[in-house]
Amino acid sequence: MPSDTSLKFWFDKVRKELLCEYVENEANSIAHILFEDLLSVSKSTIATSPDLQLSFPQIHQIEEALKRLLQNEPIQYVTGISEFAGRQFEVNKHVLIPRPETEELLRWISTEYKYASELKLRCLEIGTGSGILAISLKLKNQAWKVSAMDISEQALHVAQVNAAKHQADIEFINDDILYPQYEYGMYDIIVSNPPYVTEEDKDLMQKNVLHFEPHTALFVTDGDPLQFYKAIIQFAQKHLAENGLIYCEIHEDYHRQTQQLFKKNNYYPEVSRDIHGKSRMLKAYKSR
Repeated sequence: MPSDTSLKFWFDKVRKELLCEYVENEANSIAHILFEDLLSVSKSTIATSPDLQLSFPQIHQIEEALKRLLQNEPIQYVTGISEFAGRQFEVNKHVLIPRPETEELLRWISTEYKYASELKLRCLEIGTGSGILAISLKLKNQAWKVSAMDISEQALHVAQVNAAKHQADIEFINDDILYPQYEYGMYDIIVSNPPYVTEEDKDLMQKNVLHFEPHTALFVTDGDPLQFYKAIIQFAQKHLAENGLIYCEIHEDYHRQTQQLFKKNNYYPEVSRDIHGKSRMLKAYKSR
């Protein structure tokens, strides 16, 4: 271990070594996140207190974290923390890392239900993962009854930890949307970010996603890329209330096919583009 224990020395060391795997801007960002989330050392502290001395346990933490980062493990898994909609959530290898597109889906729903926060609406998230979307919706709409289901018990444990952390009263359900067994009620809103990445997309994916994030939450077979949307539609036939709405994230390359699937099943779909102009979200309601 180097004899220099100053904050500047170790921050510069981390940033320099990350440049072996990441471009400069990304390396700088990851280094700052690491020190902020792992050691509670802010960017301003690094700038104004470069001579701050780190303890040996802190240095050991940095060294172990750096090893993982150099193996392309996502920074969120290394620190166990990811930010979503201005809040911090716990994450691990059993759940997907929150994406900006999911924040856009949250904003779309929140905008459309801006004046419904006091209504006792029933909302179900299918495939909740870390629980970020269900929890965020509940915190914005305290009168809503929010439920969240997932096939993974490990993911639900993470979601329950996050719900307790943010004091969000959520009903969690361990079930498989492809073969549902739970006795569900009726819902005014059904929301989902289901698996939709095809096997052929793997060659285009970054290593930190492909090798570390849970495949069951990401991938569908090339032969049936809309598998989960079919299941959501079938589920909604029984459990979506009159005038209820479905909100989903979708694959940009399959947005037309996804729209046609909803139309074929007597839904009116509307597709929304993300900040990059890609068709990434869908809203649907039942035709009369």
